[in-house]
Amino acid sequence: MSKIPTNPFGFSDGPSVLPSFGGLTTISLENPATEYGLRMTKAMAGSWLSGFWKRLNYYFDVTNSYVLKKLKLILFPYLSNGDWTQELDDDGLPATPRKNQHAPDLYIPLMAYITFILIVGVNSGMKGQFSPEVLGLAASSGIIFVFLEILLIYCGFYFLQSALPAPIDLIAYCGYKFVPCTVNLMATMIFGGESYYPAFCYTGVCLGVFMTKTLKRYTVQNTFSEYMDASSVTNQSFLYFIALLQFPIVFFLGFY
Repeated sequence: MSKIPTNPFGFSDGPSVLPSFGGLTTISLENPATEYGLRMTKAMAGSWLSGFWKRLNYYFDVTNSYVLKKLKLILFPYLSNGDWTQELDDDGLPATPRKNQHAPDLYIPLMAYITFILIVGVNSGMKGQFSPEVLGLAASSGIIFVFLEILLIYCGFYFLQSALPAPIDLIAYCGYKFVPCTVNLMATMIFGGESYYPAFCYTGVCLGVFMTKTLKRYTVQNTFSEYMDASSVTNQSFLYFIALLQFPIVFFLGFY
């Protein structure tokens, strides 16, 4: 009787006919070329991280005095009648928040955002309606509203051919709205639900004025004289639109 083959692939039981990879050389970390590539990769990564950290450190270079001045600008913008342009340092670069109260920062938006979420939780707990979903809804809705506003403002300046703000600057400017949102919720907690509407009206107006004066630095005139008047009116109208946009955003973010 013939032997039934047990190899399902039909290969012979003799020496293996699979291809040999013995001719390929393995990559060694001790190879000079490999060491050079690793050093270059580390250097590039370190340079990128160093530049990013230095850039991020600019937005957190704040003092207690700056925080108080910035909060005054947000909640009482009509008290500041001076020039809202960003000052330059000795090297011709934008001065840090420590030296210029009109410079954007990320400290106040971050702290206001965290405080806003906590106040939402406390306010919901006082009403007996607290749940973890409330905190998640407040956090996610805040990020979504800020992201959409940043996208709208950036596209608006782009189509108007104005100076384009840095995206991280827009994150700071749009993130300042969590300050009035927190104030509105605290007014509701202290004085009752009916106090929300007058607080909302006041903080909405203040935030609109703040955004208009702050973003005005990015509106540039067209160099052609026949278009200067039209460009000025269009840019000013867009700033007024941004100011009016603050009302629905602040209202829905603070309505918990």
